[in-house]
Amino acid sequence: MSESGRGVGPGSQGLDGVVFKDLSRVLPKEQMVIHAPLLDDHRLVDRIDVELPESEAAHEFEEIFALEAPYGHNYHDKVLAYLGSGQPRVLRDEGRRIFYQATWVVRGVSADEDLEMVVRHDHAVGIRYQVEVNGRKNPEDLDFPGLPEQWGETRMIIPRELLRDDENRFRIARDRSFEGDAELFHMWFLQATREAITRARTLPDDGVQGGSPSVAANSWTGAGETRERCHARLPPLERPGCLPSF
Repeated sequence: MSESGRGVGPGSQGLDGVVFKDLSRVLPKEQMVIHAPLLDDHRLVDRIDVELPESEAAHEFEEIFALEAPYGHNYHDKVLAYLGSGQPRVLRDEGRRIFYQATWVVRGVSADEDLEMVVRHDHAVGIRYQVEVNGRKNPEDLDFPGLPEQWGETRMIIPRELLRDDENRFRIARDRSFEGDAELFHMWFLQATREAITRARTLPDDGVQGGSPSVAANSWTGAGETRERCHARLPPLERPGCLPSF
């Protein structure tokens, strides 16, 4: 099954009345938009282009279908905009709806530092997926907030305690207490650079000892920091990256 967000000819009108007048300025689908600043002090470990056959094969990407699923392989090809602020930023990407579960492998990971995962999705309904890494449940779920249809980027952290050097297997499973499902288009996996790690460890914090930088310099998830305390320090777009206390 295929669905197109809008056509790609000149003057295409997107959802919410946004008119894409100059599609020569469409951004490359390979790049993050909301979380692009992470690349200032993170290295890109791996990237999965959902619905690109060679990328899915290289990462052993597999969707697991439920017998009661209302559809099978559900392919989407969309032109949408990021509508956060200022001029809409438009790009075209291909992806799929995940009704039940999906699994894949990420390579090039260091088990010494937390791993950042950023997922491009199409805002539609609010939905949540539970995440397993190497067979162990991640403390943070993958949450997709419901908004008017547009591009979004959801970000989460996998703590280093769940990681292995180089190859790591992921599995997501839809939380069935929510109605609907998410459309996934692109995934990026990042870890802090050595320079960022050194800088963060030499900066004074709020009395929290230990820990490691798991996001850019303005976000610190040291051991023992509560989600509320983390949220109080960060702007709304960064808040999903806070780790709960253990």
